[in-house]
Amino acid sequence: MARSKSIILVLLVILGFCGSAFAEQTIFVDVDAPGANTGSSWEDAYNKLYDALDVAQDGDKIWVAQGTYRPDTDGLADPREATFRMKNGVTIEGGYAGFGEPDPDARDIELYETILSGDLLGNDVGSWEDPSRDENSYHVVTGNNTNEMTILDGFIITAGNADGPGRWEGECGGGMYNYENASPTVINCTFRGNQAVGGGAIYISSESSGTLIDCVFEKNKAAENGGAILHKGFGGEFNIIRCEFRDGSAERGGAIYNMYASSVLSRCILVGNQAKYGGAVVNERDITLTNCLLANNQALESGGALANMMSTSRSINCTFVGNSANYGGAISSSIECDTTAINSIFWGNTAQEGSQITTSGAHDISTLTINSCDVENGSQGLYVPDGCYLFWEEGNIDADPLFVNADGADGTPGTEDDDLRLSANSPCIDAGDNSAVTLTTDLDGNERFIHNVDMGAYEFQCTHIIYVDYDAAGFNDGTSWADAYTSLPYALNTASNGDEVRVAQGTYRPDTDSLADPRE
Repeated sequence: MARSKSIILVLLVILGFCGSAFAEQTIFVDVDAPGANTGSSWEDAYNKLYDALDVAQDGDKIWVAQGTYRPDTDGLADPREATFRMKNGVTIEGGYAGFGEPDPDARDIELYETILSGDLLGNDVGSWEDPSRDENSYHVVTGNNTNEMTILDGFIITAGNADGPGRWEGECGGGMYNYENASPTVINCTFRGNQAVGGGAIYISSESSGTLIDCVFEKNKAAENGGAILHKGFGGEFNIIRCEFRDGSAERGGAIYNMYASSVLSRCILVGNQAKYGGAVVNERDITLTNCLLANNQALESGGALANMMSTSRSINCTFVGNSANYGGAISSSIECDTTAINSIFWGNTAQEGSQITTSGAHDISTLTINSCDVENGSQGLYVPDGCYLFWEEGNIDADPLFVNADGADGTPGTEDDDLRLSANSPCIDAGDNSAVTLTTDLDGNERFIHNVDMGAYEFQCTHIIYVDYDAAGFNDGTSWADAYTSLPYALNTASNGDEVRVAQGTYRPDTDSLADPRE
């Protein structure tokens, strides 16, 4: 019996030790910390992020204070192979105030910028081609062998330059390289000024996918495919949620090249991107865009915003405005494509052929389905040659969508002050197909169903106005002062939650109809 008790005691001690050894921990990183460099507190934080990554285990969190961090080049034959290697199950959070601040735990990613830089010597100047960038890391961050519980949150990733040896390993993913079963989650990050042959900011391949949430991609460049993202993975659906892509460039897909893959973009903004094919996006398999704005993108050849090839694409409640190309001002689809647009606006796009959308019959049959959309010039804005099929369904209109201010206060289209929301008199209000709605919030995060769903990325949010004027002589339908209801009780009966009833001067009395006692 005594021996049994001893064994049990030893087991409990071992289990307790193992539990404490593998307990989740928070590891601190601060470039300015003056202490013991152990990662145990802000004062004793690691000064280098890569030191924290070396000791981190599944379930740990790494908190990183404001400052600029560069990957470790020690022991590398080629220093440009230096990269921050994410670890499976580890969360890395930037944007903390850090040592010396009144509240070192305070977190604000805009106020406390935390930068992961591939500029190994800190000497970048001038344009993309400047020799100062020749020594930059091939990949600032690497996410190989990571699952969705591996999180990168709140960083600026910049100055990656994937122009090295190897078709994929050295030439893709200047900002982030995800190969070999990589499906990390990236949140609140800005990818700025990265370049590569493919996937200027991010490269995804092999059995990989991942999720991007609330990220910004600015001025990333690829010599070939995907100015911001090259998705070549087979690992499942790649979700891009509430992200912005601005001023990217490539030969194919100024922002995104979706190759052999399935991608879903929800509530995203793609503005001012440029390419030879697919100003914003090239799709070669399956893509769905919901509540997205694609504006002022440019392709030299085809697909001002989106170029499809041998693929399926669905655009639901999207706004395509001011995009341009030779073929397909907004969308081009060629070689056996199935292209669908529902509840979307196509306006102000330009092309020599198919000002809004073009399909190609040069190879195999392509189909184009338009349902409840506002298309400038109607079906005449589409180019559907013999051998392709157009399904022009119910609810389509050809009417100026009456945006609030399409060119913004600066009078220049494609800048951040443009307001492509619907004004109060827009014909796109309540003109959509409710059955097609898959997300109940619009691009701004507002509720979709105020009344019937609107066309475009933004749901009109101003209250529905009902007019009442005892002396009105019009149609008595409440839509204007001229056609105002003459009875206030009738207007109240037709009003819904959120409506505004405006009543002109005069005397109004309650309705006595159908009442046994009129005084009720």
